[in-house]
Amino acid sequence: AALFEVGVEIETYRSSGELRDKVAYYLAHEEQRRAIARQGHAAFLRKHTWEARIGGQLLPLLEEAR
Repeated sequence: AALFEVGVEIETYRSSGELRDKVAYYLAHEEQRRAIARQGHAAFLRKHTWEARIGGQLLPLLEEAR
């Protein structure tokens, strides 16, 4: 949940029953399934590539160390 917005960029489950229900739901709702996939992929490219991680996390630390 700290890396992606649940229900928007990623989907989660807490039990096998909840997983079963979500699989059935998303198989029946293709556009919502595709929207989560698109938004999750976009979030990954925006926040979780090496370039984004280095620029957002490592470089500020190096600047502080100066």
